[in-house]
Amino acid sequence: MCAHKNGHVPRGTIAPNNQAPNQPLVIRVVAIFGHLAGWAVLYSLGIAIMLGELLNDPITPPALIYVALCAHGGYLLDRIKFRDADLDPADLMAEPLRHAFLRNHAKFLRIVMWIEWSLAIGVGFQITPLLGAFVLSGIAAGYLYSGWKPGKVARLKDVAGLKAVMVSCAVLGLCAAAVLGERILEEGPHVWPDAMVIVCTLVGMGLVVFGDAVICDLDDRVSDGRFNTKSLPVMLGSRIAGFVGGGILLLGGMVIVAGGISHDDLQLRIVFTAILVISGFGILRWGSAWGGRRDWIDGRMLVIALCTLGSLNIGAIS
Repeated sequence: MCAHKNGHVPRGTIAPNNQAPNQPLVIRVVAIFGHLAGWAVLYSLGIAIMLGELLNDPITPPALIYVALCAHGGYLLDRIKFRDADLDPADLMAEPLRHAFLRNHAKFLRIVMWIEWSLAIGVGFQITPLLGAFVLSGIAAGYLYSGWKPGKVARLKDVAGLKAVMVSCAVLGLCAAAVLGERILEEGPHVWPDAMVIVCTLVGMGLVVFGDAVICDLDDRVSDGRFNTKSLPVMLGSRIAGFVGGGILLLGGMVIVAGGISHDDLQLRIVFTAILVISGFGILRWGSAWGGRRDWIDGRMLVIALCTLGSLNIGAIS
């Protein structure tokens, strides 16, 4: 998903539907779920659930709906933009089947995108006006991140080293706002955990999302380099960027664990970090042989959150 070097939109930006024929129905359904950013939404939901647990403020069902609506609308914007003229041929180069499907359904998906944002504003205002207004700022940030205006404005994701940073800020900002938005206005910080718990949790989770984003960017190294998006894999090469992504993922997990020292949730943090890091390193090592790392990285987060909470509940019962 990269900007063009000049103002020309190459032929083939709108691609024919060339889904692989004769695939089993289950495989096609799973593929379409990924095309439509389903795994990416599950990633945001997993982060939101774990943030709520680690900050001792479990996220509510309306807030989870808010996260899902905002995340899906945002990911659709990144993939199909506001108009056909802004569609990115680098996306087609990186994942031809996925973006052929998206381009063939772009008009309908843009309607879905706007409906989701409208619903998110309504749900957000029901929780707190802060979250309703947050949707509008998210739309603007998404456009600056991945939109494209020929010869006028460089996209933020094309700035050297900024692509993974923006992803981390977007996911963490959305999930933190959903978890803490109502609490900020109604209760005030005096009832929160101590400052070290908050800082370690937010910083650690931000580093985790950053590390995951770098690992995902390994899939796009060739197309990002071709269209001048200076992601870390493009700047450093795949091998070094893989070490950086894995190292930052590990560092983020360690910071999260540090926030639980001398607190009751230390076991929760250790279990979450262990599953997170082991799965992340496994995908980093073998994900390219499994059809790409991105969907595996995204799809694992909600599973990790549910497994972490489930394992501790089983332990408490026994």
